[in-house]
Amino acid sequence: MLRRWISLVSFLMLPVVAAAAPAPEIIKMPGELERWVQVKADEFVIFSNAGKSKTKEIAEHLLRFRAALAKASKLPIHSPLPISVYAFKSTSAFAPYRDIILERRAKNVAGFFIHAWDGPLIVFDASGRWSAEHVIYHELTHAFIGNQGVSVPLWLREGAADFYAAFAIQDGSAKIGLPTGQIALLRKREWVPLAEVLAADSRSPLYTDAKRAPLFYAESWAMVHYLYADCPQRRGQLASYLEQLAAGRSDEQAFASAFGTGFDAFEKELKAYINGDAMQYLVLRGDQLGPINVDTPTALPHDEVLARLGYLLLEGSRASFPSAEAFLTQAFKFNPHNVTALTGLGIAREREGRIEEGWKLYQRALEFAPDDVRPDLHAAEALLDRLEKGNPPSRADAEFARDLLWRALKHSPNLALGWAALGRTYVLAGDKDTGAGVDALERCLALDAQDYAAARDLIVLCVRAGRIERAVEVNGRFLAACNDAAVVRTAHEALLQGNLDRAERLLAEGQLDDALAMAEQAVRTAHDWQAGNALVERAAALRDRVRTARQQIAAGRKPEETNER
Repeated sequence: MLRRWISLVSFLMLPVVAAAAPAPEIIKMPGELERWVQVKADEFVIFSNAGKSKTKEIAEHLLRFRAALAKASKLPIHSPLPISVYAFKSTSAFAPYRDIILERRAKNVAGFFIHAWDGPLIVFDASGRWSAEHVIYHELTHAFIGNQGVSVPLWLREGAADFYAAFAIQDGSAKIGLPTGQIALLRKREWVPLAEVLAADSRSPLYTDAKRAPLFYAESWAMVHYLYADCPQRRGQLASYLEQLAAGRSDEQAFASAFGTGFDAFEKELKAYINGDAMQYLVLRGDQLGPINVDTPTALPHDEVLARLGYLLLEGSRASFPSAEAFLTQAFKFNPHNVTALTGLGIAREREGRIEEGWKLYQRALEFAPDDVRPDLHAAEALLDRLEKGNPPSRADAEFARDLLWRALKHSPNLALGWAALGRTYVLAGDKDTGAGVDALERCLALDAQDYAAARDLIVLCVRAGRIERAVEVNGRFLAACNDAAVVRTAHEALLQGNLDRAERLLAEGQLDDALAMAEQAVRTAHDWQAGNALVERAAALRDRVRTARQQIAAGRKPEETNER
């Protein structure tokens, strides 16, 4: 399934005591007289019942943050998919959606961010001060900077997100990197050794353990704050450090070469900065951000209000599904041409296993909005799911999915997930001609270096095409930080299969020394990677056959059946 980013929800604050999850029920639908407005501001689409003035203010704030992030990071900031923002006018309006989506009465959660497959969603309580802003800025930084096609260490990703999330507009200027509560934590707690922080990935206990993670985030933030706000010469050294990591040097080697010092000395330097009397932050004048122009929000018709809220509920838990379906069905009754309702109902039918009905709904949606990529993406997702389960996979399904994805990519060529899905059709359909699939997956990773499933699929296709060196390169560059054991295992087993196939060819060609070296390496790798029994046995059997062939030659006999598997 491609729905791999859905419901990865980030919270402003976890409640100290979580109440029991509410029983599944239908949320009360807004009445026809309840006013909701919408405004589009570049990739942001803001829906709100907080009034036109407040909605416009939220849109302006998001655009200023994006402009400040682009100016400060010196990176092209973009999102290939629309970012849907749901701003509720009050806590009482927000709470029913929050609780049913999160499956608990989460009173201390002021907002959350959903990484949905067809575009991020920001959902928050807009009453009073926008108290959810830090978590939303943090996740927006991930969403924007994650599209740079560059793989960076975990500490830098999280540290940069926290650094940029400390954002405020004061006296017409944007301030980035304002001191946060991280300082107090670092001043009173014993630090984790810097070497451990820099080496951490998403599988490390330092990151996954709830008790240790706060220090990881705090030290990562401190490192980025020092490099970005206080020590510009060190920031230049950071680029060298990343280049050396990409070239395969160890953390210790790359760090010493780039920064001209070791971990311990740099940690002392960093602690002195954190314990100092003052900390720097970045200030950007209003004119440096460029003009921020937002149109006046417009009123939404009642069917679109119901459809948008239903679509939001689809991205929640199982408990929110009945409400989602009820909202979408009612929206469809009001307006049978509503594209959001048709697409949402198509998704609902898919989840119920009624695939054909889902496709018909997607096709109807496309009739009314041919430039909307959502129906194409979801229809292609359903086909990919069927290809996954097919034995053998259907060639017709693969071709149909490709047609849908090409149509979506024509409208959104920077849609990384579209390229990933296109490449996956070649993996699942077993195509021998892998060129188009490889090109699609390379395009995906150039847009999103953290799509680990796409990296896995690229490895599979490269092995199938005999491009083992590229497969090894992709594994080292993109999968080192992947914490999805199934993704890593599939990639590793594909690499092992490729190396064993190559060793078989060398054996058949009589290149016994090279064949033995490769077979022995495969045995070690199969053990290190905890490969499946079949691969372990194949590697050991091949190694033994090569050894036997060498012994036969040494004894003056012709090797027997060296090409037998």
